[in-house]
Amino acid sequence: MAVPHTSNKLFDVYAEPDDISKPLIVYVHGGAWRSESKALHAPLARRLRELTGFPVAVVEYRLSTQENNFIKHPEHAKDVLEDLETLVNWAEAPYDRTRFYLIGHSAGGHLLTSIFLDSNIPSIRPSDALLRAAKGIAIASGLYDLDALLAKFPSYDFVPQAFNTPYEPWNTTTYPLYPGVVDTRWHVIHSSGDTLVDFGQSDAIYEHLGKIYVEKGLDRSLITKDYETLTTGHQYVREPIFAQLVADWLEGIVKK
Repeated sequence: MAVPHTSNKLFDVYAEPDDISKPLIVYVHGGAWRSESKALHAPLARRLRELTGFPVAVVEYRLSTQENNFIKHPEHAKDVLEDLETLVNWAEAPYDRTRFYLIGHSAGGHLLTSIFLDSNIPSIRPSDALLRAAKGIAIASGLYDLDALLAKFPSYDFVPQAFNTPYEPWNTTTYPLYPGVVDTRWHVIHSSGDTLVDFGQSDAIYEHLGKIYVEKGLDRSLITKDYETLTTGHQYVREPIFAQLVADWLEGIVKK
């Protein structure tokens, strides 16, 4: 039986009426800031809903395409933030608005680290309510250090298409924590078979997160990684094993 869902231009939510006390899983897709959509990830959303029993939202954002006048960062992140703020403020939400677990793949990893680490860009600063709601963030084969990415893959023309130069201000491996963040969990995921994004990206954000948590006197064990479960290419998010990996991670950390 298909899970009922609510759809609009911002997000699709897959939820049952009795999900009101359950945390919300939010998925932010990748696609190099220029492709993919929330509709493409409906199968993943339904698998996550089935495996976890939790409601799932898949958010949308404008892409750096001709029809969008090749918008550049932080416009994509502003859209994602608008989606998230709408979800956290939705009075009739069929989920617990105080508990969000977010997942970002590829460019989605950059979007989530841009929002939930302090980019010093006022337009993508989350509200206190959203910061408190973000209990866990899983980032999979994300793009965090654009300069290092282009040094490794100089042919990646999607970076200048989506970002103004210099790129250094947009490297999320330099961003500090927001004041007041004390217990948000981060889980860094990478596949050994991913040839489009190198391990250096995941290593850089994993080490950076650990460093800034230790500097704030926070629990370093809140930063975890999984480089072993996945063995296939960059689009592993479309395979059942990815949903199972996320479900297993949530099972170990979500308070029922």
